[in-house]
Parts: sequence; structure tokens; C-alpha cells
Amino acid sequence: MPTHLGHEAITAKLGHADPSMYLGHEQIYPNNVSINSFAFTNTSTVAVTGATRVLNVGGEIGSTFNLVGSGGASSPGNNLVLSSSPQSYNITIPSNYSCGASAKTPTVTITPTGNTVLAGGVPTSRSLSQTAGPSITYVTPSVKTISVTEVTSVTTTIGGQLRWAPGAQFSATVSVTSTVSMPVYVRVYANCYTGNSWASGSGWTGTGTLISTVLPAGGAPYNYQNNNQASWSETTPTLTLGSGNPTYVRFYAYMYESSGALTCYLIGGSDYLEPSPQYNYPP
Repeated sequence: MPTHLGHEAITAKLGHADPSMYLGHEQIYPNNVSINSFAFTNTSTVAVTGATRVLNVGGEIGSTFNLVGSGGASSPGNNLVLSSSPQSYNITIPSNYSCGASAKTPTVTITPTGNTVLAGGVPTSRSLSQTAGPSITYVTPSVKTISVTEVTSVTTTIGGQLRWAPGAQFSATVSVTSTVSMPVYVRVYANCYTGNSWASGSGWTGTGTLISTVLPAGGAPYNYQNNNQASWSETTPTLTLGSGNPTYVRFYAYMYESSGALTCYLIGGSDYLEPSPQYNYPP
């Protein structure tokens, strides 16, 4: 039977807690429930390719809490309720496989809500380690050339000067050799000239006065792995001059790293190529 002091009843309860007990400055009320354990079942280093790890939470049934991930770890959610003990949550850790990526520390933080408390010794967060991504090696191809081939010769003479005429056809071949399998691709440009400036005169069939072709064909930027080899050589499709004024032509190329090919051999930007010694290509 409760004892009354004035109009208030004082009820002593045997069970979860003594109503007069304190934890630090925080009073522990009789209806508090506690989380007694919070840990990963596997604490080994997570591979660079990622993984799913099981996180167990144990304690009194009805405990409520939030689980929030950081450092790449997924978040199971808020307002979670312990319906069994221990209760398991799958924590997804994505791939860290990108060139030069630092090691990660996937972490899950637990925050009790409502009348739930953490038992003594239970941490507020649990962390794992994930392997760093592959390191970057900066290299430059040892051999890189571009050459131009006349496929079909169609010329005319204007004012004593020989020029290419509509119907003339060309192709350009780019060769790259390196000591490593470099993920690079080449964009070949062909330009036309008449008068005082480039990008004038006859146009390339269907494209205008400047045409751009990516090598290897079917490679970057469409399939970054296609040219991931130490040495390769490939030729553009045939380029044909369309209608317009007779012209000179010019060929040049830029070589780029294929950022989607994660071999981590980077050339650090673009590398300019042009036929040597003559890049203004008259007949």
C-alpha cells in the first residue's frame, strides 16, 4: 500500500530502478529501459570494393533509438524499436575504388530516444576501417605520333597555288606507346583553310569546316577500357571534303586520360599532337 505525504503518494518499486537513484546529474526513473550492447559482428578491415556488415543492438525489449551512418556507412534509420535482443541491422559500405581515394572510417552512431538509456560501458558509436583506393602514378607515353594519309587526291590550281578541292579524302593515324597500360584516348581534329583564317573554305562532308574523331573507335568516351593497353595505333574513318572553296587542310590531336578507366595511370591533362614538321597540309 502506498504511503502518502500530504496529497502525494510515494511508491517504492522493486524492478528496473530505485526511484531515488541518480546517474551523474540525471535521475533514473523507474520506467527507463536500457540498451546493453552495440557492436559489429565483424570488425576486420573493409575491402576497397566495399561490403555489408552486421551491426547488433541488444537490450530491453521496447528500447527506442536512432542509428545514423557516416564515413560511407549506411543509416538504418530513426525511431527504431528493439523487438528482439540482439537485433541485427545490415550496414552497407560502398566501394572506395577510385584513384587516390583516402582510407575511410565507416561509422554508425546510436542515439537513445524516449525513455531509453545506454547502459554503462556501451559506446555511442562503432567504427570500421576501409582500405584506401589505388594510388595515382603520373606517366607520359614514350612514343606518340600522328600521321596523315591522302586517300583520294582531288586538287585544283587557283592563282598559281595548288589546293585541295571537294571530293579529296584523307585519314589520320595516331600511335601511342608507353611503358605501362595507360587509359588514354585521342581526339583528332581536321580543319580547313581558305583566305586568311582557318575554319573557312570547303567543309567536311556533313560536318562543316572542323571535324572531330575519337580514337580508338568505340573507345573513350564511350568505352573507357577499350584502349587500356601499353601500345596501340588506330586510324580515323575517311574524311571527305564537301562542296565549297578549294582549301588547305590541317590535322592535329589531343590525347586525354580516360578518367573512367581506374588503372590510375594519369597523364595529368591533355597532350597536344600534330604532324611534324608540316601541319598545314597543302597538296
